[in-house]
Amino acid sequence: MSNKFQISNFKFQSNKFQISNFKFQIIILFFILYIVSGVYAEQAASSNYEIELISIGTSLGFASFSERRLTYFVVGQLFSVPVEVASTQIGINFSCYWPVLVGEVLYEIAELRAKTHLGGFEISPSVWQKDNDPYFYWIVVINPPVLIKGFSFSLDSLPDGEVDTEFSFYQYPQDSLSDGKHIFYVAPYGGGKVWGQPLSFEIWVDTTHPSVTELTPAVSELINQSFVEISCKVEDLHSGVNLSSLQFFLNGEEVSGKFAEDKNIYSYKGSLPDGENIVLIKAEDNIGNQVSKAWSFIVDTHSPQGSVVINNDDPVTNSPYVTLKITASDEVSGIKYIYISNDGVFDTEMDNPLEFKALIEDWLLKEPDISGKKTVYIKFEDYAGNVSPVFSDDIDLVVLAPDTRIISGPSSLTPEKEATFYYQASREGCLFSYSLDGSEWSSWKKEKSVSFSGLSLGVHLFKVKAGLDIDGDGLISLYEEDPTPAQWSWTVKEETFIEKLQKILFFKRK
Repeated sequence: MSNKFQISNFKFQSNKFQISNFKFQIIILFFILYIVSGVYAEQAASSNYEIELISIGTSLGFASFSERRLTYFVVGQLFSVPVEVASTQIGINFSCYWPVLVGEVLYEIAELRAKTHLGGFEISPSVWQKDNDPYFYWIVVINPPVLIKGFSFSLDSLPDGEVDTEFSFYQYPQDSLSDGKHIFYVAPYGGGKVWGQPLSFEIWVDTTHPSVTELTPAVSELINQSFVEISCKVEDLHSGVNLSSLQFFLNGEEVSGKFAEDKNIYSYKGSLPDGENIVLIKAEDNIGNQVSKAWSFIVDTHSPQGSVVINNDDPVTNSPYVTLKITASDEVSGIKYIYISNDGVFDTEMDNPLEFKALIEDWLLKEPDISGKKTVYIKFEDYAGNVSPVFSDDIDLVVLAPDTRIISGPSSLTPEKEATFYYQASREGCLFSYSLDGSEWSSWKKEKSVSFSGLSLGVHLFKVKAGLDIDGDGLISLYEEDPTPAQWSWTVKEETFIEKLQKILFFKRK
């Protein structure tokens, strides 16, 4: 810092003083200040600031003969500010030149600015930009020149009255500010309880690229139609989407889409080929943050193809249980479900899809107790939801297995906890197997009746089937037993008081 008073551009005109006399005073003043600059420096250092006379003439005026106003430049701790000093006199002696200061002491920040860093670019207030670790600096006006003790600053709230720095700048650490609008405040401290008015700088930060969400069709989604609407939501919460930057690529070629600004939806409609379709969206926000989003989905508009073969294409079977050999293909998405019907109607069958299998054993034909031509119908569905036309095969059934009939059983509603069943078969020499309430089938027996006791209250179900060793191997195979067992359902309930009374009366009458 300089300890000398430098006088430049001095021009003075006055009707109250003679020009020659004033010039003489100025020459003497300049000479004295130059000689005694060391004395001034010692006094200035005691107050930790220097006063440098930088302009006399342009800002020199006289309110009266005894009052003059000079403009000075104050150099404080790492900051320089212009001030005005009012003086009732200008003293000239052999020690120093020192004005007498008058008026109210004011502490003001004249200007608050921001840069990306100390040597970086200026940041404009209230304008979206990318820097989130700004360098703030400020210029301080002090009237008259008194040393500033420090500064209190804060972000998004007024300063708390605590000195945060002694310097007229502050550099935020890397990536300190979140995206959004912020207000930086700084206030000067003059010592004691003296604080100047805070000054603010509104800084808008946007470091995040636009978001691309709500992809339609979804990633890897299967579509079973060729004309497809592709859309996504493109938005930027801060500086906004630069609409001119939007680009839409489909399978490597740029296409024209539409952007609905009220919903931030970018969309395109068109016919697409079967197979994988790749979408790429490029966008920028209004300060240049860029985003690219790619995803793909699959179009499959062709239904599966296939066939069904019964019992390796044998023309005749004696068993109503057959084996189905299934073949199917779908080039794009693959086979997901099969639907099998014995009548070709496909009503309830569509609500009961089967996982695809190449072989299904023991499929029961329609009306298994009746001989005749039997047909099996099949449909396929791929993963895109395309359903194939109907494929079928048929076979002649010659029934050899017996039919089963229950002759008698308990009443449909009874208090009795015992039950006896009598049954018979349509062919001689049959054996019988039965099941109660879903239990495993019993072993084959010759008896044509069975009894149960200790039954619980509630509904019960009895099933019985006849079997005949047709091939003489000593065993009853699946095709040698009745494919449609006979069944009987009844309910055991507690006897009411009236029923008990009726039973007593009836017994007495007998």
